[in-house]
Amino acid sequence: MSTSGTGALAFLRKENIVAPAGTVDPTSTLYNTTMYAMAGLLVLAFIANLLVKPVREKHHVENTHPELEPARTS
Repeated sequence: MSTSGTGALAFLRKENIVAPAGTVDPTSTLYNTTMYAMAGLLVLAFIANLLVKPVREKHHVENTHPELEPARTS
């Protein structure tokens, strides 16, 4: 059996060599928890995005650096 590959799959290949006969291969469920966590974060981000509102006009600042504006000629 080849042990080429990286990460968890290479580890599982090595472990299956040592594991007793009849051991269930966990490869199909290896990332389930991670995918559920990612889906939960995606839903949370979507809800947070819906709750964002525009900044009120009274909080807008018009002229923070007057020295940078070109001189007006009258």
